[in-house]
Amino acid sequence: MKFLNILLVFISFLFGFVLSHLRISHKIKSAVNNYLIYFGLPLFIFSSITSLKNFKFGNIVLLAFLIITVASIISYVVFKNSNLSRKRKASLFLCSVFGNTGYLGIPLCYAFYGDIGGGIASIFSVVNGVLHYTIGVFFANSIYRKGRYALNEALRFPPLYAAVFAFIALKLDFLLPKLIKDFSLSAIYLAPFVIGISFKYVKFDRSFLSASLFKFIFLPLITFLSAFPLFKNAYLYSFILLAFVPPALTNTLIAVKYKFDDSFAAELTSLTTAIFLFGILIFGIFSRF
Repeated sequence: MKFLNILLVFISFLFGFVLSHLRISHKIKSAVNNYLIYFGLPLFIFSSITSLKNFKFGNIVLLAFLIITVASIISYVVFKNSNLSRKRKASLFLCSVFGNTGYLGIPLCYAFYGDIGGGIASIFSVVNGVLHYTIGVFFANSIYRKGRYALNEALRFPPLYAAVFAFIALKLDFLLPKLIKDFSLSAIYLAPFVIGISFKYVKFDRSFLSASLFKFIFLPLITFLSAFPLFKNAYLYSFILLAFVPPALTNTLIAVKYKFDDSFAAELTSLTTAIFLFGILIFGIFSRF
């Protein structure tokens, strides 16, 4: 079943990639993305959190906050002093720290580790989303120009409210009906579709190596050292998988909004996402034996 879930995630990505060549692809992408942001992912997050009992929610929130904050500070110091343009450095910072924990992390953690993985990824994604629009935007703008906060964006992040209501429902021992819980799984397979339909063709750039090194080696190392004393087995593996996910699509949107190097952000995201998904598929195949 685990491999089937992974295969479906990969097929969803490929289907989105094929549709990206159609003229109406932007309309399809907009419709599916709006569904996910405002309903699909919030419903899945609510369902995942309320289905978990005796879960160490406080430790997960604090650990997610610690990992992302430490990674942000280190990445800021490293990339601010590099020889690249300020626009490129700002995009490089965002892509190195803030991964696609929502559209890729949640589906894959659920596929590999079931409700535990889905629950951890849901909570991590909420923390990641809030920090992305606050300290992420602040540090990126500090690299490019005078810093500014974007707290209003964080407060308009629907999964945040889904998590808040889920914690309240959990205290009240509320559970979603099985039919709605099953329907919430639609987000698992639609999210990779949006990534596929957003794919951009890439011209390789040496700056990609810097971002990839930080994202795929340094960040997982920070995560392992932080999570290992507190969690084991599926809990620990979920955190490490979340550290490995490629840059979030939102980094490109932020780069456009604040006039960073958005082309670099889009191309880096596409390249690392394709490599990551192919690697996950290969791992899924070999893990069957």
